[in-house]
Amino acid sequence: MADTVINSGVGGGANPQGERIVGFWGRRGPLFRILLMNSLLGLLTFGIYRFWARTRLRQYFWNSVEIDGDLLEYTGRGLELFIGFLIVVAVLVPLLIGYQFISIFLQTNAPDIFIAVNFLYFIGIFWLTRYAYFRARRYRLARTVWRGIRGGQDGSAAGYAWLWFGYAVLSVITFGWAVPWMTVELQKYEVEHARFGVENFRYDGTGTALLRYWIPCGVVLSIVVVAAIVTTVVYWAELQLLFDSVTNLGTDPSSIDEDVGKIFAWTYGLIIIAYLILIPFYIYYRIAALRYMISASNLSEVGFVAEFSGWQLVGYWVLYFLVVIGLIAVVVLLVATFGVVAALSGVGEVADPGLAAVGIILSVIPIILLLFFLPMINLLLFYYPVIRHIATTLRLTEISSLERIVQSSRDDPRFGEGLAAALDVDVGGF
Repeated sequence: MADTVINSGVGGGANPQGERIVGFWGRRGPLFRILLMNSLLGLLTFGIYRFWARTRLRQYFWNSVEIDGDLLEYTGRGLELFIGFLIVVAVLVPLLIGYQFISIFLQTNAPDIFIAVNFLYFIGIFWLTRYAYFRARRYRLARTVWRGIRGGQDGSAAGYAWLWFGYAVLSVITFGWAVPWMTVELQKYEVEHARFGVENFRYDGTGTALLRYWIPCGVVLSIVVVAAIVTTVVYWAELQLLFDSVTNLGTDPSSIDEDVGKIFAWTYGLIIIAYLILIPFYIYYRIAALRYMISASNLSEVGFVAEFSGWQLVGYWVLYFLVVIGLIAVVVLLVATFGVVAALSGVGEVADPGLAAVGIILSVIPIILLLFFLPMINLLLFYYPVIRHIATTLRLTEISSLERIVQSSRDDPRFGEGLAAALDVDVGGF
């Protein structure tokens, strides 16, 4: 393949510091029409259209981002996603069927081995999700183009999955204190194996720099884990009695000390409260980590400066959450109202089967509408404003150094994201 050199673009003028701001030109109206058409065609094709729907959605978002006067392009095709999915399904389905037969045999003849095999199976599924995530990134970057130069993702998907697995185990052992290093090392692997043309990105982030943002989460997690472990160890015998009682294994519930039951209730009640307290701290960490990781990345001499408002991102999430809760409340009220009408119309001396049927239909319609529009609301009220805000507050420095980058001659993946689609792995929301 012949090398293609980037030409200097026009527009998006430089500020006095020689920095350029990324633009975002997407509008909610066109996005809503795309989402509506995607949903309708998805229903008509029994979900098969979702591969073309994702492609159309990515084209919209990619083509809405302007860098130095030129728009990003997404060159992927729905057919590539569909074929990739079929290939993976053709491999996974026989394996899953074989696993089911083996499980049935082991459950009857070797229960101990059955438990071990199931444990390894679930570990393998978690490992595969990270493997699929990295493969999906490779496809998306290879289909991302700016000024005729495409991106790319090198590195090993298996290596990435093992890196994730190792840090996940370490995070459990350290009661969550290894999470900042896990975040940084995974991001470093993704970034330093990503490229634009022939030029690889670089990443200068460290786990120590993220630790200060993680401290509140680490403290809460440590308290929760230590409380759970101490309670479980001290009252292990009573816990077994309580478990046997709950699972109806013949244990008399009256044999369990009432004070012990209260201790368990208070301990695990506090754990639930602690996790609720953890949520805002974790959101704070994710936002701070995102800002830090963007600013710690660079390409050639181009630097990235993230200036988005964390409070604004939280505001988008709160608005989306409140709207969803409000819609669910309205749907529950409508379903309850029409359900009562249907129930009252179907009994008694003046029963009206026709009115009862109408009540049943009317009680189902709000649920269908909610399920139909919920994904659209997610993209319109959360993903759209978040992407727009991050894009328009991102500054690039020394962008002129991109002019010397040439196209890579490395082969692109022919098909993409089959495993991610089969395992329903989220890679950036769409």
